[in-house]
Amino acid sequence: MYKKIILPTLILFITTCVSAQSNFSSLKGLKITKISKSTVKSFTEMMGQEIENNQTTSTTTEINILEGNEKEMKAEDRTKKMKFSMEIMGEKVEYDSENDNNSGEMAKMGDAIDKPTTYTINTQGLVTNVKYDPVYEKEIKENGGGGLDAIVKGTPAPFMLVLPQGATIGTTWKATYKMDMGKSKNTYTIKSIENGIATVEILYETETSKTTETNGMDMKMNLTGKVTGTILVDVKTNLIKSSKTFSMQKGELEIMGNTAPMEITTTEEEIYSW
Repeated sequence: MYKKIILPTLILFITTCVSAQSNFSSLKGLKITKISKSTVKSFTEMMGQEIENNQTTSTTTEINILEGNEKEMKAEDRTKKMKFSMEIMGEKVEYDSENDNNSGEMAKMGDAIDKPTTYTINTQGLVTNVKYDPVYEKEIKENGGGGLDAIVKGTPAPFMLVLPQGATIGTTWKATYKMDMGKSKNTYTIKSIENGIATVEILYETETSKTTETNGMDMKMNLTGKVTGTILVDVKTNLIKSSKTFSMQKGELEIMGNTAPMEITTTEEEIYSW
């Protein structure tokens, strides 16, 4: 009788348990397509005037695994398509990488299309080295950093979440990542494992400090916030299948000696296929 109970229990445990780390050698040559969509809403009040900024961005990114062995792998990202729209103070501007009619400042966004970012990833899934295309690197510097989801040394690779060895349903782990523009304290919890896919619930506590330049004026933002959501991970490869996140950041915006409250919310969805 005990065998009838124990055996199914063991089978269930084995099939809902992470048994191995990524085999980078088997990933060499893999091509991954990432389709993402984000909606960003920001609000501030400056000198008695309320300013609301709404942005939507849709991108298609191609990720190629160039090299892989038992210690690390090398990957390359290229943004293949992008649609962007922004509405601020009643005015709307748009960009479409597949439209030749882009003009003005929006046309400059095309400089980042199909430009490579190459980076190395260790067995913990962290970026250990990154090399940007000169055009994109210039854009990052002008914007005071690439954002919390940028490919940055010492942070998780954008297409991978390495699950702890032996992790199962209910496993929770934490990690802190530091960047030039701030830091993120991340908490991960495995909520379920079905058909080889782990559903991971996330909570990130973020701090951001960045300075950007617009029309010759420096703007400094100091923000704190949280990111919540879920990530679906293939337990055999640690590759991300999809993610849905929501973030809210609050703080201050400083420009021309004036300080104003600022709030930014971001909703993002990503789907990966290979």
